[in-house]
Amino acid sequence: VVGIAADGALAPVAAFDCGGATPRHHALVDDRLHVANQGSGTVASFRLDAATGLPTAAPAVITVPSPTYLLPLE
Repeated sequence: VVGIAADGALAPVAAFDCGGATPRHHALVDDRLHVANQGSGTVASFRLDAATGLPTAAPAVITVPSPTYLLPLE
């Protein structure tokens, strides 16, 4: 997870487990971060903390054969 420093540069804020293996793509949708984990064949969905913007520790995980891209639908 990165933030924007006072000088406008990206700065590391936190690290977290992606909820699987070989994260290939991610998508922000409302208050959730979805991660396509190609190596483990899963998509992990993290709720984002409203105060910090950081992902929660325990994602909801679904099995998907070798996900490589997430396309949010409206």
